[in-house]
This record gives sequence, structure tokens and C-alpha cells, in this order.
Amino acid sequence: MLRKWRWAAWIVSSVAFAAHIGYEHFKTRHLPGSIARDAAVAVAIGAFLVAVAGMIYSVWVTSALRPAWLLAFVLWPAFTAIPAFLVALVIATLLKRLRLRTNRVNR
Repeated sequence: MLRKWRWAAWIVSSVAFAAHIGYEHFKTRHLPGSIARDAAVAVAIGAFLVAVAGMIYSVWVTSALRPAWLLAFVLWPAFTAIPAFLVALVIATLLKRLRLRTNRVNR
């Protein structure tokens, strides 16, 4: 059952990430760098909240706060936000080029 929950979390996270990029590209028409920055910040916030939830669970189960959790609050958001920025930048750039190419063909 744990594997199914993990797959569900990956799917929901991927859909939210794609929806964020799509919204910023199609609705707000932001530039690819801005889209990538906003998506990376959202991912970093989510990763920070996951680290907080993990710390709370760890303290609840073991009744001890480990100093490694303080490191996790910094590293986990960084380790997720940097790849998210790069992926979002590539996707947003491709979407922009596709839109520009489509606009040229339709003229």
C-alpha cells in the first residue's frame, strides 16, 4: 500500500507542477525565467513543508529532535528547487518557441 501512496504523491506533484507552468505560460504570459523561478519557489515551499512534516512525525514517534532536521530544512528545498527550476525553464522555453512558431505559421 505504501508504494501506491508514493506513486499517487508523484502523480499529484507532477500534475501540480505542470499546471503551474501551464497557468503561468498560457494565462499570465510570463517569460520562461519568471515561470521557472515561480515554479522552483513553489517546489521549495512544498519541500520545506515535507521536511517539517517529517520532523514532526519523527519527534512524535521517537520523542527526540535530531540536529539533522535543521539541515534538512535547508538542503531538501534546495535539492528539489534547483532541478525544478531547470526543468521548468526548459519546458517554458519550449512552450514559448512553440507559441512563436505557431503564431508565425498562422499569419
